[in-house]
This record gives sequence, structure tokens and C-alpha cells, in this order.
Amino acid sequence: MVMKKCALCWDNILESEAVYGTAWQTTGLICKECVDYVGPNQFKAYEGSSLAAKTYEYSHVSDWDWTTYQDTWSSSGKGINYQPCNHHMVPFMFEATGEKDSYTVHLTGSSGLKSTPTVADMPTVGVYLDDGWFQGRLASNTSHDLDLSQPASLYIGWPDFGVVTVDILTQAIDWVIPYVHNRQDIIEIACIGGHGRTGTFLGALLIHEGWAANDAIQYIHGRYCTKAIETLGQEDLLHEYYKSLHGEANDESGNQQLCETGL
Repeated sequence: MVMKKCALCWDNILESEAVYGTAWQTTGLICKECVDYVGPNQFKAYEGSSLAAKTYEYSHVSDWDWTTYQDTWSSSGKGINYQPCNHHMVPFMFEATGEKDSYTVHLTGSSGLKSTPTVADMPTVGVYLDDGWFQGRLASNTSHDLDLSQPASLYIGWPDFGVVTVDILTQAIDWVIPYVHNRQDIIEIACIGGHGRTGTFLGALLIHEGWAANDAIQYIHGRYCTKAIETLGQEDLLHEYYKSLHGEANDESGNQQLCETGL
């Protein structure tokens, strides 16, 4: 018997007793009870679909055709229609394994900043995964407070479509966890599109809170965006991070400094 989690109610279910499809803007394996509850008008099944490994059609920033970014992207010379998602402070709620309490973070892509934020509140904590977010901000790897008007922020030199070391990812997750557990903070996690690096960081956050890597990836695709976690390398990073938390990681030493404001 293969047990999975329903993408809608997140209960444990037998894979053979679930249907792959979309209901209430959530995509994944959905139990028959949820299918019956939402009704045929709110559920679309996908024949022959499964939760097999995602097929990646690009793996590097050079694959992206930036000149036609707004409506088309290019991979291996093939034009594919692409509509920006305009993620801007999108709330994402999740539970820690074994706990009833839930946590919320907010997800943003700088390409979507012209869109109306999903919530009105301004972030009090920011995790910025692209150096474009440095514009208008001050950051330091020292203990000096530089600009108290800015939210407590962490900046990571994370290459677009790429990965960082497990060591860097571990330090970053450890930095943000106290803010996540303090429900008074409004946390923004962001990169350019709000997909690859943002989704990968979000996946690591769930893994830190007790999720298995595959479950975290599936939940993010269903509850946030199917474009999140863009490359196979980023999925591999999440599996390596999971192993590191369970004493199975290779000996890695990151030589990259985390630059954070001392706020």
C-alpha cells in the first residue's frame, strides 16, 4: 500500500483511492471525499497524470529569452507561451509536522511588484534571494545597525535558476526560523519571479519543520504555484537539505557569506 497526502485536505490516503486533478485552484492527488465535497463543477481530473518527477525544460538563466519575458520564454530554441504570475506578498500557510499550529509566510517576485499586493501589511522581515533587491537598501555582514527604517532582512547571493550550498541554505533557514515562529512578524520571501529560488527556500522551510522533501514540493506546487522550484538541481538541493537534517549529508563547507542587516 502506497500512502500519500490529499492535496486539498492533506489527510493521509491510499494512492489507489485518490484522483489526480485540480480543485479550488489546488492541483495534486485529491481524495475521493474531497472530490465529492467540492462537486463536479469545481474539480477537473487529469487522465494519465501522476505525481512523477517534474519535467524541466531549462536549467540555466541563459535558457530564458529576456527580450520576450512578458509573454514568451525560450528553451532549446522552442518558443513556449508564458504568462507571468505576478506574485506579490502571496500568503502561504503550512503546519509543522506533529503540530496543530500553522505558520504563514508571504511570497513575492520582483517582476510582480507592479501588481497589487495580496495583503495590505508591509513585511517586517525579508528574505531576498536576488541581488536586485539591494536597490534602495543597506546590508552588512557586520554587527552594525545601518538603517532601522528597513525590515530585518537577509540577502543571499543565489544565482537565478541555480542553487546554493546546503551549508548556506542551512544558515539562511536557521536565520528566519525564529521570525516564522513569532507570529507577530510578517515575512516576505522573494526573488525575481517568485518561483525557483523562492520556491526552493520555501521547500527547505517546510523540510525544517518536519516535512519530507517530496511532500513539501507537492504541497508547494498545489497550494502556491506549479512553476515553483524550477530546476532538477533545486529539487536535488531540497533532498540534500533533508539528508543534512537527518545526519546523512556530505561534508560541505560554504565559502559564501550571508549578508544580513543587523536589524
